[in-house]
Amino acid sequence: MNLHPRNFYNPIRQKQRRYDKIVKLLNLKPTDRVLNVGCGEGLTFEYFNKENPITGVDLFKESKINRPNFIYLQIKGDGTLPFKDEEFDAVVCIGVLEHVKPYEALQKTCKEIQRVGKKFLILVPDYNTIIEPHYAFPFFQHLPISVQKWLHSILNLRLELDERKENPYEEINYFPTKKWLSLFNGAKATIHRHIGIFITNLIIWKS
Repeated sequence: MNLHPRNFYNPIRQKQRRYDKIVKLLNLKPTDRVLNVGCGEGLTFEYFNKENPITGVDLFKESKINRPNFIYLQIKGDGTLPFKDEEFDAVVCIGVLEHVKPYEALQKTCKEIQRVGKKFLILVPDYNTIIEPHYAFPFFQHLPISVQKWLHSILNLRLELDERKENPYEEINYFPTKKWLSLFNGAKATIHRHIGIFITNLIIWKS
């Protein structure tokens, strides 16, 4: 039996609670135009939002999200967002920036998020989370890269959400809060307990 924590809890309930916190921190109004950077399949934001006009961007040619309040646009992935300054009332980016490399591309993405949105909210894994959420292993993020690769190869740690297939090893961006805040002018930060004290997120926002 695979011991990945996703097999032992209901992710929808946890994501609903996280979504409610995002709405509260952003003081999101039903009429606010929202940009979701790295929208994926809509499981982190669009699944819970039926009111706001939402534009989602990602690397895929087509989106699997089919909602009347949602439009999709494919982007190149070079950090550039094809929108005007402050075109959106709010920008959300949930569980994406920890995957953006190299660091120069991350810096550019962070600048673009701030440029196109009047307010924004970023969510990444907490530097001190007890269980690293991608690999479901205690303090995996603090182990040497060689040890991470070895553990992943023998334990099949990183699983896709739906098909439970192994993903290739990926080095995840893990920065202390101070470094993340240095990428976002005037932003605040708070820790969100996604699964109790075991899996914690860092939320960076400006509203």
